[in-house]
Order: sequence, then structure tokens, then C-alpha cells
Amino acid sequence: MRELTRRHGVPLIADEVLTGFGRTGRLFACEHGPVAPDLLCLSKALTGGYLPLAATLASDEIYGAFLSTDRSRTFFHGHSFTGNALACAVALESLALFEEEDRLGRIARLERLFAGRLAALASHPAVAAVRSLGAMAALELAPASAGGYLDDARPAAAPARQRALPAAALRHRRRRGGGGPRCHRRRAGRDLSCHEDRNPLKKDR
Repeated sequence: MRELTRRHGVPLIADEVLTGFGRTGRLFACEHGPVAPDLLCLSKALTGGYLPLAATLASDEIYGAFLSTDRSRTFFHGHSFTGNALACAVALESLALFEEEDRLGRIARLERLFAGRLAALASHPAVAAVRSLGAMAALELAPASAGGYLDDARPAAAPARQRALPAAALRHRRRRGGGGPRCHRRRAGRDLSCHEDRNPLKKDR
């Protein structure tokens, strides 16, 4: 795709709102290619979920197209909360964690944890496939009837979920309103900073 867009002069936009900042095991999912997009969209983990903030990174070529003293070349666009000082300060703290801690190493450990737990579900007749990459995991259900959200496979898979999640994990989720295990001092990078010994999915109790 990168080669095709480059050949035809079409900007390649990478939406890393969900996958950016280590979610797939690399700082950005594009690095798995590797692919260098013309525009890179970031959000979510930029502030670790504390405050809403997004950023769009552009290549030098695109940035230069709007860099001029000629107002007719200005990219006149903005939002009401552009450059919010508090959100930007939180983003700096979130990014600092990547320098202070081995965040990518932590994600690699989470990937192994997910792989082990997903393996317990792979043989269930309602499950078509399981896969994971970094701190992201997916379970694909085998359609039992017409497929879609109303497919009969969803209620059939519920008992498998109960077996895969230890009772302690289910109690933990109910007690905390569905949230994950308690984590570090800052929510920045929350899902990537949970201690394994506090993770109710680590082992049955």
C-alpha cells in the first residue's frame, strides 16, 4: 500500500489512535512494516486516558506545503480545545514513562500472558480463531446461525468465558465496576503498567 500511494502521489494516513504508544508491542504499529506514513494520527495513550488530547504528525513535505508567509497557503483549521495546557502537561508525563520504565518490555510480557489465556479458549466449538499482538487480543467467534451481533454463538460462548476467567477476576471486576486491576501511581499508560502479581488473570486462585 505504501508503494502504491507513493507511486500515485496519494498521502498515506496511519490511524494509530488505538494502536499508538506500544499497544502492539512496538511504539507505533507502523514499525511492524516498517511503513513510514505521510500523516500519523495519535490520541488515547498520548495522555494515558487522563484527558482528551490528539495530535496529527505530518511528513516534512506536507508540513512544508503550508509553511509560508502567504496567508493563502495557511491551513486554517483548529478546535476549541487546541493545545490545552493541562492535557499537554499530562501527555508529557505519559511520554516520560517510556523513558523511565521498560514499557515495551512490559507489553511483551502481557503478550505472552494473553497468548496463554487465549489458548484455553481456542478449542471451544464456538471459537473460530484467537490471536494477539502486543497488548491487543482478539477472539473470533464461529457463527452459529446468520452471523452478526444477533448470532446464537454469543450466548453459547459465555460458559467458556466463565471458565477462562478465574472467579477472583470476575469478583474483582464487579467490585471495581468492570475496570482492570489497580495500577501505578499514574493512570498514564494504565493498561501497560499493571503489576503481574496483581493481575487476577495471571493464575487461578
